[in-house]
Amino acid sequence: GTWILVNLVIATLLGVLAAYAYEKRPSELAEQGVKNKPLKFMAQVAATIGAGMGGWLLLYAISDDISGQKSACAWGVFGCLLAAVLVFGVMDIIFRMDFKAFFAHKALMAVTSAAVLLLCFGFCFDWVGYDTYLPEKDRIVAISVFAPNRNILHSYSGKEIERVTLTDTDKIYEFLENAVSHYRTETPDSSEEAIGNRTGELPYRTETIEVKVTLDSGRSYYREYRVYSYDYEPALAILTSEEYMNAFFRISESDLESVTGIRLERNGHTAILQKSQNITEEKIRKICDAYNQDLKEQPEIFICGGGRVLATMTLEDNTYRSGYRYLTVYEDMKHTREALEECGYGLFAEPIAAEDVEEIRIESNVWISELKEGNIDLLERVRDQYAVYGTEGTMEGNSSQSVMDEKIMAPQATVESWTDGEADEAVYVSVTDEAEMKELLELLSYCYDYHSTGAFQRELVGDIQIITKDRNAVYAHIYEGALPEKYVLRFQE
Repeated sequence: GTWILVNLVIATLLGVLAAYAYEKRPSELAEQGVKNKPLKFMAQVAATIGAGMGGWLLLYAISDDISGQKSACAWGVFGCLLAAVLVFGVMDIIFRMDFKAFFAHKALMAVTSAAVLLLCFGFCFDWVGYDTYLPEKDRIVAISVFAPNRNILHSYSGKEIERVTLTDTDKIYEFLENAVSHYRTETPDSSEEAIGNRTGELPYRTETIEVKVTLDSGRSYYREYRVYSYDYEPALAILTSEEYMNAFFRISESDLESVTGIRLERNGHTAILQKSQNITEEKIRKICDAYNQDLKEQPEIFICGGGRVLATMTLEDNTYRSGYRYLTVYEDMKHTREALEECGYGLFAEPIAAEDVEEIRIESNVWISELKEGNIDLLERVRDQYAVYGTEGTMEGNSSQSVMDEKIMAPQATVESWTDGEADEAVYVSVTDEAEMKELLELLSYCYDYHSTGAFQRELVGDIQIITKDRNAVYAHIYEGALPEKYVLRFQE
């Protein structure tokens, strides 16, 4: 209601201003688009400011993801000046109705562009202290948080941040102090160059957490803070709190009442438990209760993951045909796995046994046709695909000779190609040694994790085929950086 009233007031004021400007305008001449100089100046400056800031944001966002923060600033400056000059000049053309008028006001164009650039710098480097604002600890009463990547919700209402309130001042202040500190110090570069010529360290990941801080005066302020994968412990303490878990992960009684069924999925296998049958309704409750028990005992699993991903569960109701709660079954979820076993769904609770496997194929994203064309570094591509950079070529790592020795000493394996009908061939490493297959199986996940992105978890990557002894192919994935380097090096053979 308040926002509607505010918008009505703003709209009324703008309408009155527009009517006044229309009534007071001089008669337009053929060679003049607008004769009212104050109005022309305000419109030109407003359009230039909007365009300049938009140009900065666009190029900054694109280049920040590709090449890091320092390069992003340079591209932001370029985008700001280009957009500001272009719009200012076009506005002059429109006002004068003359294409030659693009640089009619060079000095004013330069001053306005410089002002827009300073405004962009002010926002980027937080000159007014907006991002780094941190009240005194004794002034903080409560905090409400919402992490878009850390919940099991199907859709958002926009008011999720109001669902949980924490009052533990020590945890709150530690989290806020850590979040603000990243704006006060230079953030490490996450680009490939920052890996240090492939030192074996993965680039850091980030994600945002929406925050509402309530002060003792009754005033509240809102922020979006970034959490970094190399420094997430204070945020983890907030997200694993009982309040947050109950609000965004726990399956409540009301949830159970609205559930019509559970869909279990794993690598092409699907099982649907419909609530319409009494025996199935008991199974649904048993599985959900076991899930809640795991949530209570090991909340960190639901934020950071817990071993391999064995399956996914989707709670369904009549409103959302595709599901309204998305749950991941991790290897460390003891109670959930036991419940699935007892309910007759062991297929979704147990990993594939090594004695049932005949071969494991570690596929690359390089095709034979690409290799024939040349200019393809197969080893480099595979390293990037699986995020396994090893220690080759680093100051503290192995020399090239020692890497070659490791390759020679590695158990025998074959590098082959696989074809599907007339499709192009993909290069893969075939692993048939029993000990190695057992080693790999302990690392493989059978589904993509709903939460396998962001600061708290590594991403599941790769295309790995598990060929069982009955010649069934099971596709699996592995967390980035987890594939032992010896298998990557075999692609060079």
